[in-house]
Amino acid sequence: MYPSGIDCVWIAVDQTGMLGAFITAGEGEISLNAIQSTIINFIELEEKILQFPISSLAHLTTSVPYPNEFIAIAERGFFVYDWTDKNRYELVCIPKTPLHLKQLPHQYMTYLQALKLKHSLFQSTTTININLEFDQVIYASHH
Repeated sequence: MYPSGIDCVWIAVDQTGMLGAFITAGEGEISLNAIQSTIINFIELEEKILQFPISSLAHLTTSVPYPNEFIAIAERGFFVYDWTDKNRYELVCIPKTPLHLKQLPHQYMTYLQALKLKHSLFQSTTTININLEFDQVIYASHH
């Protein structure tokens, strides 16, 4: 079930079609739909995102020890959030030219239908509480 202790990436879309990537730090909350999907293999998702062409400049919003992963994902048009010890995701890196849902391959559009945020918009939200955005959320076992 939950990839405990593994720093992995999952993605969601906001109401405007902008894309966000969430890096779990091995313990961040994940929408259950992201893990249970049969359309996209959750464990291979980061690798697949990094195969997208670089389409944007990226801007770090905060200082992080190892920024390369965040920058690489934002360069592909995703707003990048990292799990914090405050039990929420915090915006770490912004794409100058955000990718829109309509620009993704069809399988991603289908996958993201079940991963749409209820409230937050990536362009104006610096912290996201996943519990407020999705009906079913999965936690690391120690949570």
